[in-house]
Amino acid sequence: MSGIAGIIHFDGRPVEPGQVEAMTAAMHYRGPDGIDHWRRGNVALGQCMLRTTPESLEETQPLTNEDESLVLVMDGRVDNWEDLRRELLGKGAVLRTRAKALVMVYCDWHRNVAQIQESVLREHPDLFPSASEIARFVDAVLGGNNE
Repeated sequence: MSGIAGIIHFDGRPVEPGQVEAMTAAMHYRGPDGIDHWRRGNVALGQCMLRTTPESLEETQPLTNEDESLVLVMDGRVDNWEDLRRELLGKGAVLRTRAKALVMVYCDWHRNVAQIQESVLREHPDLFPSASEIARFVDAVLGGNNE
């Protein structure tokens, strides 16, 4: 199993250099295939990669969309990625790797905080205690862009 780490400062203060790196260093044994990080402002993410599927050979996480307005770390698998990729290519998306399809799916399907709240509450009801907590999390991650 890969390892993931993240920091969000809800008060807006920036994540200090080295903080998320210390978290991934503490679980380095989960990432024999590489450790990578992403940090912007009050959010930092890290991932310790353990490659277990052919798709993971093309991945470097954290995954981002082109302008880094959406960032994702995960230890999971999307079994219908071929169908999703085909659908996105049909809409004109440019996908450099199979891994990019996952980020593009979220960009396409989750356009604003209300949609994200609805989706998270439906698909992962135990992840957050309430819709307001989801909104707070999303607002922190998206930097206040609720459009």
